[in-house]
Amino acid sequence: MRDALSSGEGGSLMNSGHDKKKSAIEITLPYDFIPLPGNGGSAEYYYPYSRYKGTSAPPRHDLARKEQFSGYLSYRINPHSPLALELREIRDNAGKATYWLSGSQIRGKLRSNVELLSASYPEFVDDSEMLYRKINSGDRYKELLGIKGELKLEQVVHAGYLHRDEDGSYYVTPAVSIGEYNFASIKELEIVQMQNGSMNDEELLFDWKATTSKGTKIMDQMTEYASKIKKLDEWITHEKRQRNFKEHGLADKVQKVFMDFSFTKISGKVSGRKTDNDMYEINNLEEDLRRRLKQLKGELKEYSYEDLFEKMVERWALKLQMHLIYLDKNKPLDKTNKAGFKKTNNTPYSKAVRYRLEGNKVTWVGHPSSPEKGTERGTLFNSTNASSKRNHYLIGIEREDAIKIKVPDNTIQSYKRAFERIRVGKTKKPPFYDLFTPGKIEEPIVVFYQTISTEDGDETVSAIGRTPYFRIPYDHQIRELLGPKNQNKVDYASALFGYTSSNRKLKSGEETEIDSYKSRLRFTPVRLYGEIPPNDIKSFLLATPQASAGAMYLKPNRRRRASTYEEKFNEPSPQLRGSKYYHVLDKPFEYSSNKKRAEDSDNMISQRYVYDPAKSPFYFEGKIHFTNVTEAELGLLLLAMDISQLPSIGQYSPGGNSFYELIGGAKPYGYGKVMFTVGAIELERKETDFDSLINNPYETNKATPSTFVNAFLNGMGGDTWLKRIHMDQYVQSKMEKDFKNLSQSRGNTPHINWSNMDEMRKKVDNKTSGGGYPDSWILKS
Repeated sequence: MRDALSSGEGGSLMNSGHDKKKSAIEITLPYDFIPLPGNGGSAEYYYPYSRYKGTSAPPRHDLARKEQFSGYLSYRINPHSPLALELREIRDNAGKATYWLSGSQIRGKLRSNVELLSASYPEFVDDSEMLYRKINSGDRYKELLGIKGELKLEQVVHAGYLHRDEDGSYYVTPAVSIGEYNFASIKELEIVQMQNGSMNDEELLFDWKATTSKGTKIMDQMTEYASKIKKLDEWITHEKRQRNFKEHGLADKVQKVFMDFSFTKISGKVSGRKTDNDMYEINNLEEDLRRRLKQLKGELKEYSYEDLFEKMVERWALKLQMHLIYLDKNKPLDKTNKAGFKKTNNTPYSKAVRYRLEGNKVTWVGHPSSPEKGTERGTLFNSTNASSKRNHYLIGIEREDAIKIKVPDNTIQSYKRAFERIRVGKTKKPPFYDLFTPGKIEEPIVVFYQTISTEDGDETVSAIGRTPYFRIPYDHQIRELLGPKNQNKVDYASALFGYTSSNRKLKSGEETEIDSYKSRLRFTPVRLYGEIPPNDIKSFLLATPQASAGAMYLKPNRRRRASTYEEKFNEPSPQLRGSKYYHVLDKPFEYSSNKKRAEDSDNMISQRYVYDPAKSPFYFEGKIHFTNVTEAELGLLLLAMDISQLPSIGQYSPGGNSFYELIGGAKPYGYGKVMFTVGAIELERKETDFDSLINNPYETNKATPSTFVNAFLNGMGGDTWLKRIHMDQYVQSKMEKDFKNLSQSRGNTPHINWSNMDEMRKKVDNKTSGGGYPDSWILKS
């Protein structure tokens, strides 16, 4: 049976769409993805060699076979846009300067291309553990924290004090519990009502002296609402108990109804200014809520719940009024309160206090020197002024009989990585959150944490933070989604560029494993020729997109909605879009600074030396030395350097396009566009006479590059292989993009870059505050 809310009957406000997710808005970005090798399912990596000694092992460095080649190839790099590079200056005895580019920059670029063209396992990706926090609408997040059934946050998260030993290790001492809870959350309104002066003005989240334009004190208004809610709470709790509310199975169903009316879902429809339209919206919301609760009437047993439901609706409406005031939507305020009710200049703090406890309820908080009887010592604490924050935390003193709980290195590293990603509008990150900087901790630091038991039965800290809603690992992580790596075999990228020890424990029979393997390629420094242009110093907002942006890095789900790294009921595991690359732009553009933007904090602005070939022509030349490579491996290397060597290139680029690589910095702005040209291929002579060994050790290869390229392609399976590695999208990644014309041809798909992000958030999504991608955006490849 359809309910009245979804049928459109009665002019229901809940049918107007405010409780539905926003429709996905497809956008393009400075980057895109080449799918992982395979046919769209699990990645299919290719391994030509065994990791064990024998005929299937990678070629030996010290023993050349007839079918292997050693020598070098020369190449030239021609710039086709300004380059943001770090050049090294070397002066000879006469003082003449030459300029050089590190060969490692070219090495990294070619390794990336080799991985894609040979279906090698992607080694150099940021696979650090992704953590997240999702307070308002994160059911899965709360479940992972342990908030289930009647368990509350204060019962599943512990509070304590962080110490650092002289040997540099960290440990936590648990705090004395607050009644039956590990710590207490106290509403700021309740602390202010105590009128004990326990908090300084800069520590308060709200301006409780504020008045409305009608002269009403917000403090009085909020106190009145809180008093009514308290009375309703007492009555509702008593009636639920008297009428066996839980036994009739209604508790979960009623909770589900109220979840549909959560304030995070409806507050966008109500301004809080109490206009006629506003009151119409609020009244309709109340009627919708009543209607939904009445639909449960057919499931009621011997008791009538209509009066109980009415009180619950009344309580909900009062809490909505308070919620809107907290969000600073109850405007206009008196002219003396231009800043609004919600303060933005309060600071995190941690201070000693005394408190009184009656059962599990904190009834009084005061100065630590207070003579009040029946009080305990503790710490009052707050870490953030997030818009949803209403409470302060009370933590007991350190337990004298407690066992120290070790904070292991992996927990420390996860926290450090999360801390490094904090984006704030200051030059430096706030030291308040910096828990693990080397050095002595002068005073124990208040922290919240959870623990797990080790194999030895010891307790160790598994998650830690300055707020009880700390960041926890996603269900799915990058390495898992990349798919497993075959530990017994070696792919082409590792065979050419080398690999290091896996540090895994060898099983019986694995003693012949080649635990590490040196690169068979050596990249010389790359010399600049021509007149070096005068370098300009330019500023760029070099944003660092994170894989945690699921709507961009993950394939959309079956409903074309953004995927997430969270585990979803009745949903398959998420899939990565593939290997990221930056688009080759038809022309560069300048970064436009706007200090009001969330992204434009000083700690995200980078200055780079820029060299423009339009001002003074120049080019680079370098060499790659190779040892005992096969014909196919040399062909793979040539193809990675210049995709135009592909025999069937016209199939993927019928217009005769040029193909480019990107090197250096500022790639999202169109900088770093270059073209590689392969020069001579010089091979070591295999004769053993004096001339071959000393005078003329190299001879120019008579075969064309296509000979080696074809050897690679034929050995891999030709067209079938090109489909497996998604050659069509690889070729597209090397071609110029004009997003202005491309957007028009795609139905005006918005293109977002690091200069127009703020403007486009407003224009496309009507988002006027905060940073990052709006939830409704999804990448269109």
